[in-house]
Amino acid sequence: MSVRRACLGAALFALLWIPWPGWGQAYPFLFRSAATTAFALAGDGSVSVRARDPRAPGALDSELFVRDGAGTWRYALDVRLLGLLPLALLAALFAAAPPARGRRSRDLFLGLVLVHAYVLARLGLIYAFALTRHLAEGRCPAAHARLLHSPGVVSALRSLARIDASPVVYVALPLLIWGLVRLLPEPDARGVGNTWGRGLTGGRAGT
Repeated sequence: MSVRRACLGAALFALLWIPWPGWGQAYPFLFRSAATTAFALAGDGSVSVRARDPRAPGALDSELFVRDGAGTWRYALDVRLLGLLPLALLAALFAAAPPARGRRSRDLFLGLVLVHAYVLARLGLIYAFALTRHLAEGRCPAAHARLLHSPGVVSALRSLARIDASPVVYVALPLLIWGLVRLLPEPDARGVGNTWGRGLTGGRAGT
């Protein structure tokens, strides 16, 4: 990795991470819209991610909003930390140490797919962990999240939530995704080219 590349990666990270005018509002809006759509596609239309009341205490900008029977409950989120940080780190790594020219598009596409799958998995874990807290408060009817009445499931979710809350995980997972993508074999462009050549010109014409 050259100094020039390292500076390029750092600049791209700063460009994505700093809440510039417009971008600071645009990313949370896009995240909340995508997360709400993901919950709806998963069959849970009672869950949405909304902007948090700016008068609420704390620096968290969004909340998981759940309609539960006749009532509702909320769980505060920081969508920049949840979604933008891994995206910015992955983009910076690709800028600082880009793959070979023939595999850049593939590796970048796979990296983006994996990092967004990771973000959705984290959001799902937060939702499940929030349900365990809701259940512990005695406000969760039996028909709601019935699986979470199992002590083993509740214990596993709490353990995963503690691991996920570690600052190390926020940095390590994008690094792991980048490393896994870089370990993929090179595309066999020569073999593909030969196959196309045989398909277009191979074989003798019958006589």
